[in-house]
Amino acid sequence: MNSVRAIASERDVVIPSASEVRNFGDQMPLRQVRLLTGSMLLIFAAILIFVAADGLTMPMRLALMVFAATLVYWTIFDLPETPVALAGALALGATGTVSEEAVFAALGNDIVWLMIAAFVIASVLQASGLVERLTFRLLAPFQRVSSLFWAVTLTIFATAFIIPSTSARAAIFMPVFLGLTAAIGRPGVTRALALLSRR
Repeated sequence: MNSVRAIASERDVVIPSASEVRNFGDQMPLRQVRLLTGSMLLIFAAILIFVAADGLTMPMRLALMVFAATLVYWTIFDLPETPVALAGALALGATGTVSEEAVFAALGNDIVWLMIAAFVIASVLQASGLVERLTFRLLAPFQRVSSLFWAVTLTIFATAFIIPSTSARAAIFMPVFLGLTAAIGRPGVTRALALLSRR
């Protein structure tokens, strides 16, 4: 069995290669499983929001449905975060749940431009190769995902006393996050690290 051994948890998980995933027990392909699971979750969410839930106005129901759809598209369908977020914002504006002025006013928010600047800085650092060199030095002492996550958590906790803003800390940790996810190369760890870095 040709497998790739990567940074793992306490059980030392072995990540199968792409051919093994496709031929896993000659079962349904992973893409079809995701499509089926995501579609069922969307149907269940629509029934729960529009039929089972009482006392909600139509804008409330539409907002919950857009939230559920973006969550499914990002996690189950594994679509990129930026297009999903923009589509969700446009859907809220198109359905009248949020006014067009509120949608366009969000583009003038300081936090939005802070995050855009963080992405630009992260891209420059990544193109220069500095992120990769620092990342490999950071990953050297860690053999397990749990120990890496504890170190990141303690670092974020320590910076909370200096930088109280959650969004500002997320912007600062963006280059580190991109470097770690590129070095680890595991989608599940990437999502968990993304949630952890935004605390």
